[in-house]
Amino acid sequence: WPSKPDSINGSERIANVAELSATLKSCTALRRQFLPYFTEGVLIGNCLLTEPRPGVRVSAYVLSDRVLALVLNQGAEGSLAVPYSLAPWTPNRSTFTLTQHDEAGQRIGAPQNVTASGTFQTKRLRPLEMTALEFVAK
Repeated sequence: WPSKPDSINGSERIANVAELSATLKSCTALRRQFLPYFTEGVLIGNCLLTEPRPGVRVSAYVLSDRVLALVLNQGAEGSLAVPYSLAPWTPNRSTFTLTQHDEAGQRIGAPQNVTASGTFQTKRLRPLEMTALEFVAK
């Protein structure tokens, strides 16, 4: 809700706030790519984290056999350790294929085989850069 100086929220046009406009455009592409998570999935927020992580913001969505975690770097530039457990959200599933995507939705590296719980290291992220982690049950 951008606002004009000393005015109420929503009083400024998004098109006049270049950073916000660019961010919304990248989010639109990710939303389109992962639409079933947002329309049919269950929002669990950061509940897949097994411990708090300062500087790491996670918003996760669950479908029956998969999880999408949107990870935002709120700290300094670097790789983020994301300690996770999918067990409460995907019962009877023990192995997953994990694919990391950049803000444009492009796959980063090769998919990895992971277990239902562990710690994942993201790619190096700039401050306020986001990555999408998709866990798909095998």
